[in-house]
Amino acid sequence: MGRPGACADNAAMESFFALLQRNVLDRQRWTTRDELRLAIVNWIERTYHRRERPLRRLQRPPVLPSQCKPWLDGNRIGLLFRFPYRFCLTIGTGLDGHFLAEISNRLGSGYGDVISPFSARHFGLATNYLFRTDQGVGLLVAELPDGLPRGLRPARGVVETWWYPKPLFLVFERPRPGETFRLDYGDPLCVLIPVLCEPTEASEMHEQDLGTVEEERRMYEDYERNHPALRWTSLEGYPFSHTYKAFSSRVRAKDRPH
Repeated sequence: MGRPGACADNAAMESFFALLQRNVLDRQRWTTRDELRLAIVNWIERTYHRRERPLRRLQRPPVLPSQCKPWLDGNRIGLLFRFPYRFCLTIGTGLDGHFLAEISNRLGSGYGDVISPFSARHFGLATNYLFRTDQGVGLLVAELPDGLPRGLRPARGVVETWWYPKPLFLVFERPRPGETFRLDYGDPLCVLIPVLCEPTEASEMHEQDLGTVEEERRMYEDYERNHPALRWTSLEGYPFSHTYKAFSSRVRAKDRPH
């Protein structure tokens, strides 16, 4: 609501609350506040926001500064795992601490137990996806990279997918009291990053190895010095370079089988 005498913003709020009253509050008698809270969130996300989206599409999206792109490229490692079910899942925690989960718009059957609230601070999500990796390579479950909307908080951990014979089971932190999240088909959930799980040993470099590394460092710095077009400056005035990205592309192309 706005300042006295500004009727436009008051009218918008009154219109919203009138729609909310007609489409949610007056539809039935609500037994608990948590039940009503989930119904309000579902109506806002499923009905009200979708009605507003055509208007939002007319607005120009913000332009991403070119200085940010190299940094964003570094967040793209791994597999972006998305919500795999063709229904809407609403998850939340009531103010009294009770875990809430609701499935709507469900198509068909056979999904089994999707949600497992197995502890006071975490719950599990069955994905029904089976992953198999090379011997000794597991998948690290990590949070979403910067630039994607933050939602549920995954519990970081490594799954030994080179032998694990069952579909992937993701673990998330329970929403905080009063928090509610909605998941639709295709929404990003987490990132799965391949990691080496076999034991490795660190040893001191020999004199010959140190010489090789020093020669590679000189080549890297010479390339950076001879290609000024690769340099860029952040908005804060710090100098950076695309040299790492250029060398990475060259090394991967060299190692790629022909």
